[in-house]
Order: sequence, then C-alpha cells, then structure tokens
Amino acid sequence: MVVAFFAFVLNAVLGYLLGFVLSLDHFGLALASSISSALNFFALLYLLDGRLGRFLSRDVLWFFLKILAVSVLMGFLVVGVAGFSPWNETGLSLSKGLWMAAAVVSGAVFYFAVCRVLGVGETRVFFPRGGK
Repeated sequence: MVVAFFAFVLNAVLGYLLGFVLSLDHFGLALASSISSALNFFALLYLLDGRLGRFLSRDVLWFFLKILAVSVLMGFLVVGVAGFSPWNETGLSLSKGLWMAAAVVSGAVFYFAVCRVLGVGETRVFFPRGGK
C-alpha cells in the first residue's frame, strides 16, 4: 500500500510538471501515468523478489524482454496503420472508425502471432496446438 501511495503522489507531481509546467497537455498526463505505473511495477516486482527469494530468474527476465520487444513493434504497427486516417478533421466519420478498428485488429493479430512464434506459452490459450 505504501508503494501505491508513492506511485499516486509521483503521478500527481509528474502530471503537473509534464502536463502544465512543460505544456505537454494530455500527452504529458499520459506520460506521467505511464512513468508512475512503470515505477510502481518495478518497485512491487523488487519487493516480491525479496519476499519469494529469487523470483526474478533468467526465464522471467527473458519473458519480459520478449513481451517488451513485441509490444514496441506492435506499437509501431498500430501507429502506422492509424496514420492513414485523417485524424485532424473534426467530427466523427465512418472512415476514422474503420481505420481505428483496422489499427486495433492488426495490432492484436500481430502481437499474438509474434508471441506465438517466439514461444510465449500464454498464447496457447488463444492458439492451441492439435485442437486441445
């Protein structure tokens, strides 16, 4: 609970600094949330490792690196696909909705397919082998 409180305070401070002082607006607020969430994750992971004893094995770190790499590549794909839509136009349109759907679906398919190729075991839920 202490870690969550510090993450909350960090989020508020970074949100103010990035969003208002540096005038990054909603991008700064999102960045502040991402930074505080990442630090919260690593602090909790460190504490869990201390309590369980050697939780952070080579396998866990390798899994993390695989997921990180696939996530970054998926992000580039989604941004690339979404970039075809005229987002600067005001109002709602079918074109914007279809491009957003295409970006989300292509990102999800890419993510799960590459995770499956890299041998991420959790993808067996979505892509079982041999019909099991």
